[in-house]
Amino acid sequence: MKRVLITGASSGIGFQLAKDYAQDGWDVIACGRNVANLESLSGIYSNIQVLSFDATDKANTAETLNDVGDLDVIILNAGTCEYINHGRIDVDLFKRVFDINLFGLLNCIEALQDNFSERTHLALMGSTASYLGLPRAEAYGASKAAVAIWLSHWLWILSQRACLFL
Repeated sequence: MKRVLITGASSGIGFQLAKDYAQDGWDVIACGRNVANLESLSGIYSNIQVLSFDATDKANTAETLNDVGDLDVIILNAGTCEYINHGRIDVDLFKRVFDINLFGLLNCIEALQDNFSERTHLALMGSTASYLGLPRAEAYGASKAAVAIWLSHWLWILSQRACLFL
């Protein structure tokens, strides 16, 4: 049976993706911070396994994802958006958004990269906000732009090493 790991599965797009993959017969590893929401998924679908962790915590992410085994698809969807009020810069807000949208994603990749194979498909959640400024979403857009730029460099490096398994 095919296996998919989805971060950010406790709400929104990730929650729906977990349901869709489960309904299609995949073994789903649904990851997120909200245990109650994750368990509501596993209560309905016997092919959903729940992993609760905070992707911003590098050690906890590595420990939690250490034994997931072979995966066919990895969907790194965890993210957040916080809004800036009246154009006032709030560095702490930027740090929180970057911590999950960029560094949380990288924590997951670092923890999972030894499981990548020729058949692994890696999907990263992007946003049009990475190239189109949206009102009050400056931190979100900047974090998604950082992911897009990092990914373009990483893919180039992997292609030069002939290990592009994505």
